[in-house]
Amino acid sequence: AQARDEVAASLGADVMTDAAGVIGNFTMMTRIADSTGTPLDKGSVPMTESIRSAMGINDYATARLPE
Repeated sequence: AQARDEVAASLGADVMTDAAGVIGNFTMMTRIADSTGTPLDKGSVPMTESIRSAMGINDYATARLPE
């Protein structure tokens, strides 16, 4: 709430509303991609290896990497 109020105060309510919409859209797109089984793109494989390993994502029954 504090960050939202600071953005609205310094940049205006319209900018804060637009930023919230963009954030919500990215969240929505990620959830849709995850729920439909969209595979990770080849460019993201190397840079996400450590986090996928640490979180156990590679162990999911539905996990698949691009060939």
